[in-house]
Amino acid sequence: MFLPLGMNDSGFWPTKEQLEKKVEMYTCRKGKPATWTEQDRSMQRPYSDDRVFPSAGAGLWTTARDQLKFYKMLMNLGVGENGARILKEETVKSILAVSTRPQGLGGYSLGLSAPIKDGENEWFGHGGAWGTNCMVNWHKKQLKLWTVQLRGGPRPWDGAREKAANEFFKTTLDTAGEKAYTGRLK
Repeated sequence: MFLPLGMNDSGFWPTKEQLEKKVEMYTCRKGKPATWTEQDRSMQRPYSDDRVFPSAGAGLWTTARDQLKFYKMLMNLGVGENGARILKEETVKSILAVSTRPQGLGGYSLGLSAPIKDGENEWFGHGGAWGTNCMVNWHKKQLKLWTVQLRGGPRPWDGAREKAANEFFKTTLDTAGEKAYTGRLK
C-alpha cells in the first residue's frame, strides 16, 4: 500500500534519517507544564531494532504528508490522489466507513472509528494514542487531519479545534479565480 500511494516516509522500522526528523513527544498533566518524554512503554527504543514487534495500530511510523495520502485514498473510496486503486469502493463503504462491531460495542471497524450507520454527515477515521487524528467524510469529499504528540491530558484545545473545523466546513469557498486560471490551460 505504501509504494502505490507514494507513502515514501512510512514503515514499521524507521531509518536513521526518519528518526532525526521525528516529532518529539510530551506528557501533559492537569495544572502542570508539559514535559518532554523520551519514550512510551508501548513504543520503546531502539525504534528501528529488528527485535521491535510493532503492530499496525501502535507502531507504524509516518509523516503528516504520508498520512494525508492514506486518508485521501479512503476519502476517495479506495483511490489514491495519484490514481492508484488500493481498495474496492464497496470495501470502503461497507467495511471501513460504517461500524462492523455488534450493536452496543461502539462504532469501530478494522481499527477505524466509524458511525453505526452511514450518512451524508458522517465521518470515519482514526485517532492516534497521542492526540493525532484524521477523519474523512467521503460523501462531501472532506478531510480533517491534525497531528499532536502528547501523552495524557488535558487537551484543552480539542473543543476549539472541533469548533474551528465545523466552521470551516460550513463555509462555501469561492473558487471563481481558481476556475478562471485553470480554464486557461485547456
